[in-house]
Amino acid sequence: MSVVGDLATDASTFLPKGLYRRFLNRAEAGYLAEMTRPADQIAPAIMSIRLSRQGMELLRAGTPEADLPKDRSLIAAMLKDLPKGPIDLVLADGACLDITSTLPAAALSELPALIENEISFQSPFDLSKARWVWAAEEADTAWSLKAALVLKDSIDPLLGALKDSDRTIGRIIREGQSEQWIARDSWMQETKPTRPLWMNLCLLAAVAFLLAFTGQYVFANRKSAALDTEMNAARAVLASATQEQTASRIVTDARDLSLRKITLINDLARVLPDDTWLEQVSITEDGLEIVGYASSAAETTQQLAGIPGLSDVRFSSPVTRDNSQNTERFRIAATLDGAGP
Repeated sequence: MSVVGDLATDASTFLPKGLYRRFLNRAEAGYLAEMTRPADQIAPAIMSIRLSRQGMELLRAGTPEADLPKDRSLIAAMLKDLPKGPIDLVLADGACLDITSTLPAAALSELPALIENEISFQSPFDLSKARWVWAAEEADTAWSLKAALVLKDSIDPLLGALKDSDRTIGRIIREGQSEQWIARDSWMQETKPTRPLWMNLCLLAAVAFLLAFTGQYVFANRKSAALDTEMNAARAVLASATQEQTASRIVTDARDLSLRKITLINDLARVLPDDTWLEQVSITEDGLEIVGYASSAAETTQQLAGIPGLSDVRFSSPVTRDNSQNTERFRIAATLDGAGP
């Protein structure tokens, strides 16, 4: 799955591996988006503004029409005379700094934080002086990131002029020599698109099922109230017998859990390399969570996936980078299967 600017559907990503996580990502985003295209396949907008090393120029249907000044008020005055409709922003070579990277597999809600952390790590200048656009494509075990940084001094007068002239931004396109890609901005409030029809139908079906289930539950609850008096007498007889069984089961469960914890700690010491260290380990009846540092947090999840009895290994919070130690700080959770150690 890729996350960029325009709506589209990519059915080729519906693969068995990672299907559930990708479905959740799609449901959260509400749409799929257009992937990178060759340079000759993105149709030019009616009106667009290209930023390049030489400055800013106004284009009509892809053809240069006029150079734009650097002054915000003068740009706004020129934009007010243009035809109504959104205006595309095109970032040409020389107007921005390109960044590419691979990020750990994560849900869409965690992706912006991961991207900002990675851009901050790779950027040669302070991010408070820059704006960036990005596109991300989901692979089996990671996100492939493309980003472009633009200095605020270069783009903020244009953004202010667009606001002053009541104009909206259409697409943001990074225009390279061999390919173009449509980007998502980092500075404007994002509005999620309307859910597709199939998703609305699924939601309606879920609501209908919930209402039917609730009705049956209320009916059964009223019927069971009439039997409560008889059941109370039976419960009193069974209480003394089950009390002893419950105490025995609690002791057995506690012993099994302790043995499972010891086994898991031994497995962690066995599979994790020497350059990985843990500052917190939490083991409950149904799950494991660890916090620590490693040279590659993604490799740590793969190592944990090889431990018998662990499943659904995942990041429970975004990965952060410690530049002073050249390590990544992670918080990883996993589900503890029902099988014994």
